[in-house]
Amino acid sequence: MGKIAGYLMEGLIKNQLVKETDREIYQYGLEKLVGKIISYTALFLLAVILRMILPSLFFLGFFFALRGRTGGYHASTETGCLIGTMVIYLAVMELFLPFFMRHGEAVIACVAFSVFSVIAFAPVNHPNLGFDREELAQYKKRSRIVLSGEIAVIGALTFLGVRHEYVISSILGMSVCAFLICLAKAVKQEVREIEGQ
Repeated sequence: MGKIAGYLMEGLIKNQLVKETDREIYQYGLEKLVGKIISYTALFLLAVILRMILPSLFFLGFFFALRGRTGGYHASTETGCLIGTMVIYLAVMELFLPFFMRHGEAVIACVAFSVFSVIAFAPVNHPNLGFDREELAQYKKRSRIVLSGEIAVIGALTFLGVRHEYVISSILGMSVCAFLICLAKAVKQEVREIEGQ
């Protein structure tokens, strides 16, 4: 991903669309953009191959909405992140979703785990973020608002009789996010205290 972004960066500088002095800023942004495009494209292709487009949209929508406010475990490289994302996605769609479709009563445990984890541990202050106390407080509030919204949506979907497959996919999105929060805490992948505070 870094090589692709580097190639694009060279083209932007060569065509005088970006100044050489701004290379580092644009390079970082391009690397993130390329990584997201590759990840989303790979997830979409897997969803098509598995014929699970709608369940995937529910799962990923709930996961990314909450993950953006809570943080959680991060792989040490972009490639590791991509591989980890694909493995988690396949495990959810191929193992966990069928299991919970057969054992619906266990879904309540997933909801409880998600609620507890977000309220108790979110957000994770990853070293790359380095939130100060005010930012942490803002993200804590945002994570709880998003969690409440997702639970309300799940309640509405259930009340409206939407297919269980979609409801469970949504719950699994929250649960995977909660698992990654707990994993980050377990491996101590966070900033405990920011210098000067």
